[in-house]
Amino acid sequence: MNYLLFLAWRMFRRARGGFISFMSFVSILGIVVGVSALIVVMAVMNGFDSELRDKIVSNNPHILVYSDRVIDVKPSLLKELRVKGVKAVVPLVYSQVFIRRGNRLITAMLRGVPGPYMGLVLSRARLNGKFPEKEGVLLGRELAKDLGLVPGDEVKVLSPITSQPYELKITGTFDTGMYEYDSQMMYADIDTVRDMLLLGKSANSIALYLEDPEEAGEVKQALRDVLKAHNLSAITWMESNRSLFSALKLEKLVMFLILLLIVLVASFTVVSSLVVWVATRTREIGVLKALGLTDGEVYRIFLLIGLFIGVLGAFVGGMIGVSLAIGIERFHLIPLPADVYYISYLPARLSWRDSLVVLLSAIGITVASAVYPAHSASRIVPARALRYE
Repeated sequence: MNYLLFLAWRMFRRARGGFISFMSFVSILGIVVGVSALIVVMAVMNGFDSELRDKIVSNNPHILVYSDRVIDVKPSLLKELRVKGVKAVVPLVYSQVFIRRGNRLITAMLRGVPGPYMGLVLSRARLNGKFPEKEGVLLGRELAKDLGLVPGDEVKVLSPITSQPYELKITGTFDTGMYEYDSQMMYADIDTVRDMLLLGKSANSIALYLEDPEEAGEVKQALRDVLKAHNLSAITWMESNRSLFSALKLEKLVMFLILLLIVLVASFTVVSSLVVWVATRTREIGVLKALGLTDGEVYRIFLLIGLFIGVLGAFVGGMIGVSLAIGIERFHLIPLPADVYYISYLPARLSWRDSLVVLLSAIGITVASAVYPAHSASRIVPARALRYE
C-alpha cells in the first residue's frame, strides 16, 4: 500500500500547471469555502441556541406550577413540591400593570417575589442598586431608560384590579441581556404585589428552581401525583419555549444542507479535474499497468488522489472556519440590534463534534467524486495506451 501512496502523491504533485492544476485549485478552493462556511454557520447556530438557553433558564422558573384559580400557598404544599432535584420552591405573584408617567400610560409585567428569593430569581442579572423591600420596585434597564427614571425616583403603578395608583420607590435596575425582558419586567416584594391584586396570602403561581434545569421533564413527571392531588398544572421552561428551540434546530439543519451544496458543487470540479488527469496520463497509466499494476491498484491510486484533494481542502477550510468562529465569539465582531434579537452581538460556540462531521462529510464527498475517474483509469488497456509510443 505504501507504493500506491507514493505513486498517488507523485501524480498529484506533477499535475500540469505547477504543484496543482488550475482545476484542482478550483476544486480545493470550493471545498475550503464550503467547509469554512459550514463551520462558522454551525458555530453561530450553536451560539444562538446556547445563549438563548442560558438567558431563558436564568430569567424564568425551571418549572412553573399554576392553576386556573389562585393558589393557597401552604407550607405543606411547598414541602410536597420539593422533590429530588428541586433546590428552591418560590411562591410568585405576577400581573400586567400600568405605569403612569406624565401623560403616558405604559404596560409592564410586575412580578412579586419573596425577599429572601429575590437573589435567586435574578441571579444572572446585572444589578444597579439593591433588591426592593416593602413599597419598592426593581425596573428593567430598558424600561427605566424609556421612562427616564433612575434609582431613587418614584414610579406610579396602577393596579389592574382596583385601578388605584401605588407610588413605588425605584431601588435599582437590572439587566438580563435580553431586550424583551429588560423593556417589560419589574420586580417587587411579593406582599406589595399581593396588596395591589387583593390576593391576601395567596399566589397565582409557584416557581421551582432545579439543581439541573435539563432535568425539568423528569422532575415534572415526579410531581405528577402531587399536582393532580392539588388540582395544579405545571409547565417546564423547555415546553414554554418549544417552538423557539424547534425553529432553531430546523434552521440549523437547513443551513447545514444548503451550505453542504457548496462542497457538492466543488466535487463536480474534482470529477472534471480527475477525468482530465486520466486523459492526460493515459500513457503513464499504461506503463504502470504494463509493469504489473492491477486494475484495482490503479483504481485505488485515483481514489487516493481524490482523498488528497479532500483532506487538503478540509484542513485549510477547517483552520479558516475555526479561526473565524473563535474570533466572532471572543471579540464580538458582529453587533446585533438588541430590540430585534435577544442578544446584542452575534454569538458563536464551536462544537468539535459538528466540526468533525463537517470535515468528514467534505472528505467523504470528495472521495466519492473520484470513483468515476478512478473506474475509468482502471479500465485502460496497456496495449492501446502504448500503441503509438
